[in-house]
Parts: sequence; C-alpha cells; structure tokens
Amino acid sequence: MRERIVIELARHHIAIEDEPDTLLTLFGRYRAAEEREPELTISVANGCVNGIPISAPENSRFFLVHKIISDFMIERDTLTVHASAVRFEGRAYLFCAPSGTGKSTHTRFWRRRLGKRVAMISDDQPFVRIEEGGAFACGSPYNGKEKLGANIEAPIAAICLCSRKDENELVRLKPIEAMTELSTNIYIPREAELAARALQLIKKLAGAVPIYRHSFTKEPAAADFAIAHLTGTGLNPE
Repeated sequence: MRERIVIELARHHIAIEDEPDTLLTLFGRYRAAEEREPELTISVANGCVNGIPISAPENSRFFLVHKIISDFMIERDTLTVHASAVRFEGRAYLFCAPSGTGKSTHTRFWRRRLGKRVAMISDDQPFVRIEEGGAFACGSPYNGKEKLGANIEAPIAAICLCSRKDENELVRLKPIEAMTELSTNIYIPREAELAARALQLIKKLAGAVPIYRHSFTKEPAAADFAIAHLTGTGLNPE
C-alpha cells in the first residue's frame, strides 16, 4: 500500500508517493506546513521511480529520488552541496570536503563550543538557493548517517573548502579560484543542459558569498579558530 505526502524543500513543494515506512523515515520531518499544489510529483511504483526502473546499486530508490529532486532544484537556481552546514546567529556556515576529512567532526566541535546557539541545517547535503546578491543554505532530508539537520534556512556567511592538516588556516579565495574546488563538492548532472545550468549557478555562487580554503586539525581548538575568524565571536579557553 502506498501513501502520498507533500514536503517542502528550499521553499518548493514536492509530492512523494511511496510505501509509508519509507516516506516517514526519510521525509517525515519535511512535511509542508501548509497546503499547496506541488511543483513536482515523485511516484515510486512497480519497481520504478517516475517510470525509471530501480536497480541496485546504480539506480537504487534512494539514488533516483535524490537525483530527481536535485535536477528539479537546479532548474530553480538551487544546488545540492556536499557539506556539513550549521546556522549560527542567523547565518549559515558550510564546510565542504570529501567523506572522511572530518567536516562532521568539525561542526560537532562548533555545537559543543556554542551550544544551543548553533543549529544543524544539514550534516551531509544541504540545498543552496542562489538569489541576486547572495545565497541561502536550506535543510535537506539527505543529512548524513546521524540524520543531523532540520527544515530551516539561513543566508550563507561563508563556505569553507576543507582539508585535514597539522595546523589551522583560513585563506579567502577569489571567485575564479574557488569555482573549480567548489564544483567538486556539488552535484552536477550528466545531462548537458542541466550540467551547463549547474556550472552557471556555481559561478554565480562563487561571486556571491565568501569562500575560503580551510585546513584544520582534528582537535576542538580547530573549531575555536574557525569560529573566531569566520564569525568574530571570541571564546574563552576550556
């Protein structure tokens, strides 16, 4: 038996038709707060997602639904970014890096040091909606193994392209420098037209918000360093 829910992601309404357990597990926290005609409907039925056959591992149900949503978002000036994103004092900070670098550990240190003043937007794949003069980080149901995130958004204050090293460092990049590194952390479709649009959005994003190359250690002091330099917030030593 299938059910249908309408979710709201990055201010867009999407209907999902699937088995109840799958719907509630992945999308339950993202139900739309108000009734509105969905802009997109995703139907999982008869071994297909919107008519595309499900086949593991390449075309799993999870992958296909995610791809359909991410493609839809690109058409609405919104990118899917591989990052751990936090909101602090009304502004978003994104930490992009390959899996295993320690970005989730880094944002955990932020939460430990700043407590309830910090909220997780998404610990894995936030949406980034690009507007004239800025960009917003938005919650996503694709929020990592620990399901850390919420259906919230905030204007982006900084994006950090992260690596693990023996010292903490932040270097602001020029937009042209940032584009290549940034693009490796963003979903780009194979379809030529959508890919071209995604690249244009990445260029626009690189010119709209501060982007840093950020190396950090595995120690909690790395978060103190980032918080002080990115937000101007001083912290007392533990």
